[in-house]
Amino acid sequence: MDTELLIENVHQSVTEVITEFSNNPADFLYEADLQCLLYTSLRRRFSPYPIPPQAKELEKLFGYRPLLNPVKSEFPYNVDGLSAKFDVAILDHQQDPLRRIWWQPCRFGIELKLWQPDGTGNNIFSDLKKLKAYGEIAKSRGKEFSGLALLFVHPGAEERLANLQTTIAPAISANEISLHVVTRTNWRGVIV
Repeated sequence: MDTELLIENVHQSVTEVITEFSNNPADFLYEADLQCLLYTSLRRRFSPYPIPPQAKELEKLFGYRPLLNPVKSEFPYNVDGLSAKFDVAILDHQQDPLRRIWWQPCRFGIELKLWQPDGTGNNIFSDLKKLKAYGEIAKSRGKEFSGLALLFVHPGAEERLANLQTTIAPAISANEISLHVVTRTNWRGVIV
């Protein structure tokens, strides 16, 4: 899959989720609600682009050579001692035949946070750090990686945004890590 098509499909799915959130933020009580909606939208958009996996022991594990939708949820990675999970991931079409199917390279990682009006909701910057760390490893291996951290903010929690500069237009770019803040009335990028 070429990079332009990848970015366009991600952008369309993110826009779909943001539109639903903006229309009725209270319908999303938990971060997982947003994650599931994004996962479903991405999975639908990427279903025409399956991955023929090249993972080791594939036939032994499954008994056949499957085709995989590249979109995964709670995708774990473990590279160079760095181990974590992305909320949503799009696997790299260039599979690593030396790794098992569960540890394949990620091409695009997405992290989501939801700030609720009662003050709950975690810090998005730890997720941003995770995306950046994976991006550096990918780059050192000559691989492409893009990452997106999305912070959804319920009305009533917007005062927590006072220290974030949300003055740039949101952009989803190839081989970059970005942070976007979404409120009921605004979708902006953050200078990181």
